[in-house]
Amino acid sequence: MKEDEHPVRPGEKDCSFYLKTGRCDFGEFCRFNHPK
Repeated sequence: MKEDEHPVRPGEKDCSFYLKTGRCDFGEFCRFNHPK
């Protein structure tokens, strides 16, 4: 999965899995924020 497939959603909680691992299996469908 490419990094730009993780959505940046200002105002939403950060995706804790993404913060720990740098990846998220939900990709663009994740409802959480993925800070750069």
